[in-house]
Amino acid sequence: VQRRMIEAASHIPGVTGVGIINALPLSGGGNNWSVYKCGTADLRPSNSIMTHHAYQISPGYLRAADTSLLAGRDLNWDDGPKKPRVVVVNSTFAHKMFGDQTAVGLHFLGGDKTRYEIVGVVENGKYEMLTEDASPAMFFPIAQIPAAETNLIVRSSLSSAEIAAVLNRTLTGGF
Repeated sequence: VQRRMIEAASHIPGVTGVGIINALPLSGGGNNWSVYKCGTADLRPSNSIMTHHAYQISPGYLRAADTSLLAGRDLNWDDGPKKPRVVVVNSTFAHKMFGDQTAVGLHFLGGDKTRYEIVGVVENGKYEMLTEDASPAMFFPIAQIPAAETNLIVRSSLSSAEIAAVLNRTLTGGF
């Protein structure tokens, strides 16, 4: 259903980006995760490298959110449940975890002992408040880590009222 909603919304004239995210940045949402360098055997929170913002997103979300990809690739629909676990991280995450080393292609362990490969690095954003310092963030494919509640993000040249009306008609019309 989420994929069909994205597809339907993307065909609306004036729409330049569509994606889904589980919790909107600046809304107090998102999940905090502990991460560990690969090879760490003791996964107690005190051994965690950092706790950061974690979001589940669909392909297209980064474009809809106007978030620039700095290295690697965006997530895509092929990043599904039967594929190796992948993630896009922001530049603060990459630097805190790996220093000046290029993060794309490197791995880390999540608190659940799952090994994740970094496939992309994006610019930093604001996740809790507009005045915050840059903080680490991760973006997981929603196809690998499903979310029960999601938000449709639409970037459009139409006014807010116009796009809301067209979206309402499109998505309630049996897309």
